[in-house]
Amino acid sequence: MNKNIFALLIILVTLSCTKNKEFIKSEAKYYYVVGKINGPVKSIHLTSSNDYNDDKMDYTYLIDTVKNQLLSYFKDRLDNRVYFDSKCRVDSNIWYKDNVRMKTLYHKSNFHNLYHICTMNGDSIIHDSNYELDTLKNTCTYYSDKGTLTRIDSFDTSGKMILSIFDKISVHYDYNEQGDLIYETKDFNGSNEKFKSQIIEYEYDHYGNWTEKVIERYYRGQKNPEYTMTIKREIKYY
Repeated sequence: MNKNIFALLIILVTLSCTKNKEFIKSEAKYYYVVGKINGPVKSIHLTSSNDYNDDKMDYTYLIDTVKNQLLSYFKDRLDNRVYFDSKCRVDSNIWYKDNVRMKTLYHKSNFHNLYHICTMNGDSIIHDSNYELDTLKNTCTYYSDKGTLTRIDSFDTSGKMILSIFDKISVHYDYNEQGDLIYETKDFNGSNEKFKSQIIEYEYDHYGNWTEKVIERYYRGQKNPEYTMTIKREIKYY
């Protein structure tokens, strides 16, 4: 075989292998707490550490796409049993407070944020929410118990929150190509002051799911982060 042709074949094979290492495309789904997930995920082990206190997360999430439920474990203890529909929109979850069985019901929407209707103990409502979801304007408007407007969240057509306005502050949210939040920018209304209050960097696996997230949180007027948190996800696939 001609050496030039052989070299060309090697290059083509190399390019083909490199291309196959790109993200495996699949429909992204949004799960309770876990967030955006690509591919046939079976379980997720989530841990965290930070540089400001000893609080650490240690959760395992088991996803059952046949029964449409997600089991959440804190260490080895069952913490939540979450039920969702075929589009992964949360319907309800069962959890325990001081060994008392609680149930939370949720609105079903295409927004990626969760909006609970009420929390119940048996047939008794112990907490309900005061907000209005507008799927035409892609907004959620919050009110106080006295009916006073407190906050307005706005979403893009894919369901990601892009703007939150409250207490004379506007918070803008920016996302990367994978659809994950990378910047949170606060704009103080009536002034020219604007700063990034949160900066996030990710590492991804071959499905495009993040496996490590580093969060830097900034407070008003500070150039150095107030604290840094690292969250890791160990993901197992079917």
